[in-house]
Amino acid sequence: KQLNQENEKLIQENSNLKSDLIQFNTDREIFEKQNQQLNEQNVCLKEQLKISQSYSIKILHELKESKQHLLKLSRKISRK
Repeated sequence: KQLNQENEKLIQENSNLKSDLIQFNTDREIFEKQNQQLNEQNVCLKEQLKISQSYSIKILHELKESKQHLLKLSRKISRK
């Protein structure tokens, strides 16, 4: 009888471990999918950042040119 009880207990533990393993694998698959999505988003964000930086540099350059142009105009006006 005692062996029967121990066997039942081991069977239950085995069943619990199988359930835990199934849950772990499910969680792992979900994590891997989320990780892949985040990696893809990261790539997109890096590309957007490069574009934004490039645009910012262009705007900054144009602002510097405009400033120089305004300074020249200001000097011309002050000479008159």
